[in-house]
Amino acid sequence: MSYSIDTICVQGGYDPGNGEPRQIPIYQSTTFNYESAEEKGKLFGLESSGYFYD
Repeated sequence: MSYSIDTICVQGGYDPGNGEPRQIPIYQSTTFNYESAEEKGKLFGLESSGYFYD
């Protein structure tokens, strides 16, 4: 069976063990890096613009 390049890029090298998912799970998440606690506080207090999550 031949796979498309897209499938190979996503699943290439994945060899599931016994009891593991047959497909690689996709986690839609992110993190943000803040220079200081003060910067983060201003973002959460809506005193400055930028990206944050709670």
